Amino acid sequence: GNTARKKSVNVTIPSGKHTLRVDYVNWSGAAKVKYTYKPRTSAKYDKRKPLAPVGVKTAYNVKNRKTTVSWSANKEMDLRNYTLYRKPVSSGGWTKVATTTARSYTDPLVNPDDRTPYYYEVRAADKAGNISKGSADLVVV
Repeated sequence: GNTARKKSVNVTIPSGKHTLRVDYVNWSGAAKVKYTYKPRTSAKYDKRKPLAPVGVKTAYNVKNRKTTVSWSANKEMDLRNYTLYRKPVSSGGWTKVATTTARSYTDPLVNPDDRTPYYYEVRAADKAGNISKGSADLVVV
């Protein structure tokens, strides 16, 4: 007869390159096989932090006196966004500058006449709310 079968499987796949194979048996008639893959991105399943962003660069524009920070795209399939932080080199804690899905951000909040050097770092967040460690800190003077 024309009996459809559906099967869902949760599989935890370690990092690296993998081949997924679907085996099926068709006893008679035409077989219609469909395969889909969807990562489980809820906090119930995903406990792994994204990797810290890499390729972070800073560029200071002397005309508008603003710093633009850029970074490479993270490889995670379930990436939600990036958050940029700044802190004075001398002392003090991290200040959240912005949260964005883009891969660069121009910081509008540093006083143009401020001579204080600042560190910047970027952190990545996934859809489950896991947050990466900070990227390598870059100084801007």
